[in-house]
Amino acid sequence: VAGDAGVKTIADLKGKRVAVGPAAGGTMSFFTRLLELHGMTLADVTPTFGSYNDGFSQLGDGNVDAAFALAGFPTAAVKQTQATNKMKALILDEDKIKEAIAKYPYYARVVVPASVYGLTEPMVVLGVNNMLIVKADAYGHGAAQVAGALEEAGADLLACADIEEGAALRAAGVRAEILVFGALSV
Repeated sequence: VAGDAGVKTIADLKGKRVAVGPAAGGTMSFFTRLLELHGMTLADVTPTFGSYNDGFSQLGDGNVDAAFALAGFPTAAVKQTQATNKMKALILDEDKIKEAIAKYPYYARVVVPASVYGLTEPMVVLGVNNMLIVKADAYGHGAAQVAGALEEAGADLLACADIEEGAALRAAGVRAEILVFGALSV
């Protein structure tokens, strides 16, 4: 949110202008569920729709009071706006995070290291896990090597095209969950 918006909680967004990402994007449903957890609906805010870059540019220009992004970190749009504008994060309390995960088990408690956005302490947010797809030989880099590096970086869900690729990853020592998109090769 804008540093001077007077917004400290999700409930404080009532009557505010909020950039919520693309109209049919994942952030929209995420934001709607956040509102529900606080006894609100989309009718309680004035939403704007567009890319994350557009939303955070609107925040920097003062055209919205808050902007949301359901994206990996660091998010370029956030960093760009943060470079020239005073911003602060809306932090959900642990009880709301637990309530959200209990109601929507595909959400997760995510700790954003302080260094990502130049904060004084880590930030706990509500997020989703991402699935990382390992393509065949990873464009010549080696699927097992790339999957191993992703796993070392914290990935716990990978995907591949077929059972043979999944078996090769497992044989190479990859411990993350592996989703196989295809069937047996013929």
